[in-house]
Amino acid sequence: MDEFTRYRPHLVLLDIFLPFYNGHYWCQEIRKVSSVPVIFISSASDNMNIVMAIQMGGDDFIAKPFDYAVMTAKILWNFTCYFLGRADFCPGLFGFQKKT
Repeated sequence: MDEFTRYRPHLVLLDIFLPFYNGHYWCQEIRKVSSVPVIFISSASDNMNIVMAIQMGGDDFIAKPFDYAVMTAKILWNFTCYFLGRADFCPGLFGFQKKT
């Protein structure tokens, strides 16, 4: 988390399968300090993992392998909602713990 707070990213692309702690854990940690868009990109695309990713605070999920046009569209959509503050227009965005 030190690097996250030091770099203050505008977007996080996160896989579920990571060494030491999984992506669900890191998403929860990010949500404690930030409302930046978190998009999961993972081959673990079964319904349970998708639902868990969203419940842990993820804003979107892209299954691997993915099409770059789809990924780009989802990133732009999340940026639009986040930076325009359109949580009312983008109801799935910001997870469950939006920071104000």
